[in-house]
Amino acid sequence: MDSELPSAVPLRAKAKGTTRNWLQKKFLDNFLIIGLAVAVAVALAWPYPGDEVSQHKVGSFRIVTTVNICTIFVISGLTLDTQDIITAITAFRSLAYGLIAILIITPTLGFGIVKLPFEPEEFAPGLAIFAAVPTTLSSGVSMVNQARGNTALALMLTIGSNLAGVATVPFTIDLIIAHGGNVDIDTLALLVKLLLTILLPVIVGKGLRELVPWLRRLAKEHKPLLSIVSNGSLVLIVWQSLSRSRDLVLDQRGKDVGIIMAAAAGMHLIYLVWNSAATVVLALPPREMRSVVLMASQKTLPVSLTVISFLDESIWDLGLLSIPCILGHLVQLLIDAVIVARWASMGDHSTMDTISSLGAIRGPGADDGTVKAGMMLVSNPLASKDPSGNGVDDGGYMRCNVEEEGGLGERVHGREVPAALQAFSMSSSSDDSFQSARTVFSTSTHMSPRGSPHSEPS
Repeated sequence: MDSELPSAVPLRAKAKGTTRNWLQKKFLDNFLIIGLAVAVAVALAWPYPGDEVSQHKVGSFRIVTTVNICTIFVISGLTLDTQDIITAITAFRSLAYGLIAILIITPTLGFGIVKLPFEPEEFAPGLAIFAAVPTTLSSGVSMVNQARGNTALALMLTIGSNLAGVATVPFTIDLIIAHGGNVDIDTLALLVKLLLTILLPVIVGKGLRELVPWLRRLAKEHKPLLSIVSNGSLVLIVWQSLSRSRDLVLDQRGKDVGIIMAAAAGMHLIYLVWNSAATVVLALPPREMRSVVLMASQKTLPVSLTVISFLDESIWDLGLLSIPCILGHLVQLLIDAVIVARWASMGDHSTMDTISSLGAIRGPGADDGTVKAGMMLVSNPLASKDPSGNGVDDGGYMRCNVEEEGGLGERVHGREVPAALQAFSMSSSSDDSFQSARTVFSTSTHMSPRGSPHSEPS
């Protein structure tokens, strides 16, 4: 009995450590949602600090809010890897449709939204602005990674749409607001402000990454921390905006808030259905399909709040305009979390890319006859856990089965063909522990072997 006690103590300590690590991970994964909830609660309960902080201006720029906005986009540039852009460009069809859907197709829903009779009247243009902005900056890429989608493509859709959106969003929003019969927006002034607070910080961040090696290493090693700083800056923007509009926000009926939340959910579901149908028509590969569906259906909260922060406060109540954007962001995360969990639960078998076009694997010493072979690219189950927290799937490996017409493991022209070739790593980041992470998925296509043993790309 006594001999069991020493071993029980370490086990309990280990269990506590595991629980603590699990809670820490959950907190970090849901930091933005938790932060937004806290910001809303604090702003409504004690608005004075947020209101006071946001009063300091230089011209039309609120100093603290502008610093928060620039921080978000400097970090976006600092964590932007050029190789991810190069990798994503190869998925041209998916990339082209995704950008068109994000910047042109989905914003058109705003023309209908702005006509809806929401109460208060700021809710309609607020949700329409949310419909007009590009895709999410970080949460979408993270979800694509969890869903075993094409992370590089998701990153490129984020980068491309947000940079192009700096030029398109002011004009799109101006058209939508004018269609709703509301006042016109100073499009040129808004464009200049977005260039200064979004595009310029991204360029600065990317320039620092390329020119200062130690900053590049810092961005790689501490990406989770940078993500917290970025999301924290977004939380501070919400806190300041709602603090200024606290009295008006509390005057709203719960029914009106529920209606706008339902409208935001309906908008997101329409996007999901449309983009899912489009990816089927385009016959996109499964991993690219998941990336496009998620990224083309989401809208970014930072850009929408940035746009709202630069509108004329003598005409608009910016806090009320922000509410549909905040609710829309929360609703899309909740809906997509269910979808991502469903896709992730399907396992690698449903998310891998079948590579049947790599060519014939030629059997040693074979002159004729049919060999059945297949290759499949499988997500690296260890590397994809991404201990660095950078949200990128770091590897995959190839599985190849070879068999004769008669069956696996039989002889082909006097030579024994292995039932399954060893899986091999396709990732430079894989370590020794990966060798134990074999997966037994396979597929088969008929191929004719000739010549020496090698594989020809098609």
